[in-house]
Amino acid sequence: METLVVTIKRKNKAAFTKELLKSFDFLEVKEEKNFTEREMKIIKNLSAAFTDVNLSIRGKKKLKTLQEVINGL
Repeated sequence: METLVVTIKRKNKAAFTKELLKSFDFLEVKEEKNFTEREMKIIKNLSAAFTDVNLSIRGKKKLKTLQEVINGL
């Protein structure tokens, strides 16, 4: 299997190009997801949280207790 990335330069041709590519039964078309700024912030926060948990599990970082988090609110 070979992967090919196609960049459509003109937005008004995107729908046509996608339909054309989907018409070939030997191609699998996957559309790229463009995240909003809000979604990117959530992803970054979750990634940082998972990193912190991983470091805590390995004993390299001490996380706050639930009570410490509640007191900080």
